[in-house]
Amino acid sequence: MMDSTMHSMMRASATFIFVAIAYLGAAPGGETAEKTRYGPRVIDFEDLAYPAAALAQNVQGVVVTKVTLDDDGNILDVSALSGRKLLIPDCLANLRKWKFQIMSSGERTAIIVFDFEIKEGQCHDASRSLFQRFYSNLVFVTACTAVKPGR
Repeated sequence: MMDSTMHSMMRASATFIFVAIAYLGAAPGGETAEKTRYGPRVIDFEDLAYPAAALAQNVQGVVVTKVTLDDDGNILDVSALSGRKLLIPDCLANLRKWKFQIMSSGERTAIIVFDFEIKEGQCHDASRSLFQRFYSNLVFVTACTAVKPGR
C-alpha cells in the first residue's frame, strides 16, 4: 500500500495539473471570469462511487479526462487523457451524465481531473465512498477499508 507521504505528493501533483490546465486554458486578453479560467460551468452531475474492482485491488491515482459539449452543454464525447485502467471506465460513464452551462460561443471542451484515494478505517457507513467536487474540474473520490472493531 502507498504511504501517506507518497499519496500527498500525488494529490499535490493532481492539484498542480488542475491549476496548470486552468491557467493554460485561460482566454487571451486577461479575462478572469470563472468561465474562462475553468471552462464551462457544471450545472448537473452525479456522484461517482469508488469503482468496486479498483477498491478490491487497492488501485488509487489520478484520471484526467476531456469532454466535448454541444451548444446546450450536453456531452457529445468523453475521453481519458491519462489514468489507471481500472478507474477510467467509471469516470467516463459518470461524465456522460453531467451537464454544463456554455458561457461563450467558442467554449465546447472541458478537462475534468478525478483523484482516487483509499484511506484505512475512515468510513462509518456501508457506502465506503465519498465524492467531492471542487470548482467545475476537480473531483476527489475517497474510499476506505472496512472499519475494524475497536477502532
